[in-house]
Amino acid sequence: MVISENDPIISFINFLKEKYQLICDFSKNNIRIDKKFKLTFQEVRRRKRKKEKLNLSILDDTRIEEIEKFFKLFQITIVLRNKNGFKVSSNKTVLDASIVEKVKAQSIDNDVKTIVAIAKNPFYSEKDWIKRILGDAVYRSKDNEDKEKLIKCIVLLCNMGKFENTYLIDIIKLVSKSREDYLRLVHLLTDENNTHLNLIKKVEFFINNEFTIK
Repeated sequence: MVISENDPIISFINFLKEKYQLICDFSKNNIRIDKKFKLTFQEVRRRKRKKEKLNLSILDDTRIEEIEKFFKLFQITIVLRNKNGFKVSSNKTVLDASIVEKVKAQSIDNDVKTIVAIAKNPFYSEKDWIKRILGDAVYRSKDNEDKEKLIKCIVLLCNMGKFENTYLIDIIKLVSKSREDYLRLVHLLTDENNTHLNLIKKVEFFINNEFTIK
């Protein structure tokens, strides 16, 4: 693929996702770029402009740092993550970045940060990736403190208003392993505006029917 200053960012995003399973996150002046801007490179102008068109060929051996430098020409910061949510090192090629190796597990705090970052990304709705990272974090959680962090992470996802209740129920079941866990979630989701009333009813139904949602 060749990406140039006349191309929409979304074509680049879809290419990296489909071919290399990489997620992109963009920001400009510390403000996240989203689809509403429909940003194209054509909208950005440099002070000293060369006659030739700015472009970058994305091949298997293209390094992440080359991509970062290209976007920096437009004052855009890009962060790339692999399918497990880990930030990709600048010195890797896109092909290497797509190959997920077994690495030392990150902390639960970092898992939560990664999940929230992916969930907030306006270019994606990567529910499967979030669920995978969350499931791994649950497996590695050691104590009630870790569990509380994951429960609060679920609450953050609920408060985003981005995911349907069916999916939220699935990840609630993934994290909650006891009646107390579910009750804790209900407590955190309850507010005076009844924002999550339908979801709470489903969770309560689940509790009252031996953890079986019908």
